[in-house]
Amino acid sequence: MRTVNHLLLILLVLAVTAPAALAQQGSPQETAQDITIVRTDEEARSLTGAEIALRLSQQTDGATEGPSRVVLASASSFADALAASVVQADGPMLLVEDEEELSPYLHAELVRLDPDEVLLLGGTAVISDEIEEQVRALGLRTVRLAGPTRLETATAVAGYVARDAEVAIVVRAFDAQGGNGSAAWADSVSVGAMAASAGWPVLLTESGGLSTTTQQHLRDSNVRTVFIVGGVGAVSKDVERTLLADGHRVERIAGADRLQTALAVARARGTDTGSRMVLVPDTGDLGWQSGLAAARHAGMTGGAIVPVGATGVSEELRTHLARTPPAALTCLVARSVCEGAREASGMPSLPLVTYSPAPGAVLSPEEHLVVGVDDPGRRLDGEGSVSSDCTVGSFSYLPEGAASFTLGAPVSPYEVDRGSGAVPVQPEPDDASPSGPQAQPGAGPGEPIPDDETPPGSAQQTTCTVTTTFQRVDGGTIVDETVFHVVELYPAFRVSTHRQVEDSPVVFQDRSSGLIDTWAWAFGDGRASAEREPTHTYRDRGCMDVGMTVTSVLAHWSSGRLFQERTSRVVAVDPSDDDTHVELLVVDAATGGRQVGEVVTATGPGGTRAATTGADGRAVFTDLADGRWTMTIDGFQEDAIVQDVVDGRTLCPVMLLGPVGDLRVSVLDATGAPLRDARIEVLRDGTRVASDTAGADGSVLFEDLPVASYT
Repeated sequence: MRTVNHLLLILLVLAVTAPAALAQQGSPQETAQDITIVRTDEEARSLTGAEIALRLSQQTDGATEGPSRVVLASASSFADALAASVVQADGPMLLVEDEEELSPYLHAELVRLDPDEVLLLGGTAVISDEIEEQVRALGLRTVRLAGPTRLETATAVAGYVARDAEVAIVVRAFDAQGGNGSAAWADSVSVGAMAASAGWPVLLTESGGLSTTTQQHLRDSNVRTVFIVGGVGAVSKDVERTLLADGHRVERIAGADRLQTALAVARARGTDTGSRMVLVPDTGDLGWQSGLAAARHAGMTGGAIVPVGATGVSEELRTHLARTPPAALTCLVARSVCEGAREASGMPSLPLVTYSPAPGAVLSPEEHLVVGVDDPGRRLDGEGSVSSDCTVGSFSYLPEGAASFTLGAPVSPYEVDRGSGAVPVQPEPDDASPSGPQAQPGAGPGEPIPDDETPPGSAQQTTCTVTTTFQRVDGGTIVDETVFHVVELYPAFRVSTHRQVEDSPVVFQDRSSGLIDTWAWAFGDGRASAEREPTHTYRDRGCMDVGMTVTSVLAHWSSGRLFQERTSRVVAVDPSDDDTHVELLVVDAATGGRQVGEVVTATGPGGTRAATTGADGRAVFTDLADGRWTMTIDGFQEDAIVQDVVDGRTLCPVMLLGPVGDLRVSVLDATGAPLRDARIEVLRDGTRVASDTAGADGSVLFEDLPVASYT
């Protein structure tokens, strides 16, 4: 892809629009207030066309219900994307830069949008089977629309998306030399908003005569009216005569050049007077990438897509802007070019809103961001606020008009208690509630899976839209809206095999959520697996510390490290015969450290046994008779563990050395009334050690916590 040396930004200013439309078209979406949206990139790096398409999607579909479709096209060639505008009636177009792999940001946006289906434009040479499989892995239905050439791809799109359309748009497919210069896509860009807002297909033709593929599609369709867009040099009179001879009503929309053609399309739509103008580059890859991707945004907001040169606003466009100033601008060009258009329209200079980290950055939860504003025109009075669809916390003003705030992770559509990773504690038995094999980790039957439980490896939304509102001195407001990604992974797994027995397969089921790319398992016996849901056979009985580490597809904006989380649990592997096997884990209650070299005495049926804790902190007993045993350590008699031993089972009790106690937490509202179902988490040194949901009295009792300070 050709690089662009000047700084690009997407600057969207939404205002009230009231355009008339073509008689067949519905009214475009109207916006109720001025909104300024500044899109910049860290280190003044030029945005790619794929990034511009992504941010248009985030802005246009940021607050709406999920679109029914998303269309994917290649960022390397415009051939298949020429016909994509009609699909944007149902959802955004996103661009695939890598032929073999979805980018993390594209992956995240598909998760956020959650469309009913994803249309892939073009064959496997431009969007590979690997890409399609990765989209399907997100649980999304895919449909590939392709043909031998761009002409057949366009008719395939029309036949699938707009099969009942009675109006079609015909534009040139190639430049004057039959190649792929900017003339081959300029008219397709200009008609994008018309096609997207009306649901009219864009069909392609060779300039000298109506292409056979397009002619046959029109003959087989319900189309009665055809709009030819472009002059006779782009779509010849012979094309028009053929359409008329086939019985179609034909109207031509054209101007002396691509700018005048774009303005003529706007007049035909009724969006040329006091409406939005969407400025796109008139040449280069960024011209077609941003221009074709802008169809949905322009169609929904009543905008006219207008080409502009990289060096600035031409005198021709300046004259038009001065005579007919738009009420709003969407700039997909350099900031200097956008400011030139504002000046020609009589608009004041825009305040520049900046963020650190930059918009689009991938953050950890509760990470601080700083927002500032450069207001050379003194349009603001200094008051502002920040809100988001994610939790905003720790908001504070800094010197020189900047503000600092944090973002919590996006709200998960399901609750996942990932736990602390601590070893589960074997409860002390009593007469009313005797311990037994059912209390041991992994020794009971498999846990039932709730009907609404999230499927394995489910992706979780990461996108947080941040809205910063500034008060203007004239009493109005300027609202800046941008997007960040906040990543939090929730690793979780269960053991589905009952029982877990040495020399027999044990099945592990992943129940994690988040944008996860890889899984790494450590089975506690020195062996590992990279499968998502492995089956493992233990060669020996024992208490296995099983750990699972999940790694995200997204990396932190600053460190560059992929997000990673780990969870663990103890799996009790039973003997294959009727022997008993007990491994008592000794843990210091104050530090959580495993105690090595402690002599444990077990007293029960048949006498007394002794064992010493090894390097893993466990004392192993293999010769205890069936029945109840009391286990103590000299000097810690008050920390005794009472354990029911069962033939044929491995038991994994835990002894905490040191004082423990119970903690009751109550949650009340401002009136003193209990808050039922409040989620309560207990943290120690920043690590979650317990969590639960409050009952009817608004409280939770956490039992047997080591004596320490908790949050």
